[in-house]
Amino acid sequence: MFFKIKLASVNALISIVLLIFVCLSCQPDEPELDIEKIEAVLELFPAQKIGVSEATVGFSVETKGNEIFEYGIVWDVAPSPNTNGNHKTSKGVCATSCFTEVNIEGLQPGRTYYYKGYVITNLGITYSNELTFTTTEALWNQEANFPGGGRMLGVAFSIGDKGYLGLGMGEGNTFLKDFWEFNPETRSWTRKADFPGGIRIGAVGFAINGKGYVGTGLNGNYEGTSDFWEYNPTSDAWVRKADYRGGTIEYASGFGIGGKGYVGVGMRRSMGIHVKEFFEYSPASNTWTQLPDFPGVSVDNCFNFVINGKGYIGIGQLSSGGITKQFWEFDPVHNAWTPKKDYAGNARYYSTGFALNGKGYTCSGRYGGNEMLEYNPTSNEWKQMPDFKGNSREGLSSFVIKDQAFIGVGSTGFSYLSDIWRFKMHQ
Repeated sequence: MFFKIKLASVNALISIVLLIFVCLSCQPDEPELDIEKIEAVLELFPAQKIGVSEATVGFSVETKGNEIFEYGIVWDVAPSPNTNGNHKTSKGVCATSCFTEVNIEGLQPGRTYYYKGYVITNLGITYSNELTFTTTEALWNQEANFPGGGRMLGVAFSIGDKGYLGLGMGEGNTFLKDFWEFNPETRSWTRKADFPGGIRIGAVGFAINGKGYVGTGLNGNYEGTSDFWEYNPTSDAWVRKADYRGGTIEYASGFGIGGKGYVGVGMRRSMGIHVKEFFEYSPASNTWTQLPDFPGVSVDNCFNFVINGKGYIGIGQLSSGGITKQFWEFDPVHNAWTPKKDYAGNARYYSTGFALNGKGYTCSGRYGGNEMLEYNPTSNEWKQMPDFKGNSREGLSSFVIKDQAFIGVGSTGFSYLSDIWRFKMHQ
């Protein structure tokens, strides 16, 4: 009897448990978490304006019911960057939908960077998908050596798709008058007609309307000169033009803008003085016109370049032997000078300058090492660039053909150099 009662009790217990389970299973479902109401929609955009040391990335957030305490972008050279790293740009609260565009600076050239967007809510951190960008690299490639031999303080310019280099001081401190043409397609040099003004250092050289112009500087007796010559690359012939109107001058600045030449700001060794004079040369009339003097401190051996129809002259050696970091813009339309932001690198002279893709560049020079800086005329700012790859030098030369600059020769102070380097900014 006891056994039957116990068995019945067990059966009854099982029945009760089953009944409870069945009843529970009949209850309405518990509401599930609505993920769409508590998460945000994150969208990361491809990087834009990628440069040598910077890039711009965009990130948008759309909230779905919860409050976003913070949002932003993280990046690194390694995959999977996070908010615990050193590279983060944070924004504040996002109430509904937000967009941020971050300009990341201080990057290394030629490196791949990983980046993500992130949001922080009461649930923690949520990251977007991960994208990458690779900074552009200023490529330096060594060309064949200049066959005219090592030299410093020569002249260089380009006409069309050819480069020209000559004159200067070479081995044994010998003054030179040879003149060479560079073909970037064949990477070869061809000797052209010698400069008929005789051996020369510290002359000016530039191109106007398909012709080259060379003049002034020191002759073999270390005397200042004022003669001025035109070179025709088609006929490989030189023609003497009207002498520089200011008189003898050495280590002056010279450049061409809009069919006119501009020369001045140098020194007269015979008088032991620096000059601020500035003249315009018209090839059409073969005449010189005096313009307003250079308003900066008197210097020689400046670097110069031309960007968007304006000339720029920078740094240089003072009459006291010191060096200035001054930097000026010349507007030929109004014949006006405007001071610009001082050169941001080491003070120096005997450097070179050139313009490429709307930016100005200067590198090396006495006391400049291999330093190279870029000038942006839009922002009036200087930016450090990858160093010049050759030996540090002074009295070097440069010219630009299309989107490439060719830089080289010069002196280490102990020996004359003949190497040539090609510089190109990848866009």
